[in-house]
Amino acid sequence: MTAAENQQKMEAALDSIFALAEHLLVPFPPISDVLSKFEIPEVIDLMRSAVKLKNGEAIENIGTKLEAKRLNVVKEAFEQSVRADMLCVRCQQKVENIDHLCYCKVSKTQCHHGNGCCNSRRLRAPN
Repeated sequence: MTAAENQQKMEAALDSIFALAEHLLVPFPPISDVLSKFEIPEVIDLMRSAVKLKNGEAIENIGTKLEAKRLNVVKEAFEQSVRADMLCVRCQQKVENIDHLCYCKVSKTQCHHGNGCCNSRRLRAPN
C-alpha cells in the first residue's frame, strides 16, 4: 500500500468517525469509552501517566497505538493537549482529566474541554 493510499484510507476512517458522531446523542464520547470500544482500554492509563511525567517517548508510543486503531483524531488532540500543558484555550483552565479533553476537528490545533467549552460534545435529542 502506498503512502497516498494509506493516507486516503485514514482520511476515510476519520470522515466516518465524524459522520457517525453527527448522529449520536453524545457525538464525542469520553476518550476512555472510545478506547474501550476499540479494545485498547489500557491506553487511558498510559495517557494519564505520560501527561504527568511529560514523557516524550511514552507520548510517541501512545500515538503509535492510537494510529494502529485509526484513532488519529484522538492522537492529534492528545498530542496538542500535551504541547499546551493541558490548558484549555477557551476557559484558560487546566483540563484535569483525559476524558474531559475534546477531540473534535479544532482540537488538532486547540486544546480545550469537551464538556462545557465546546458545542461538539453537547447532548442531542434523538431523531
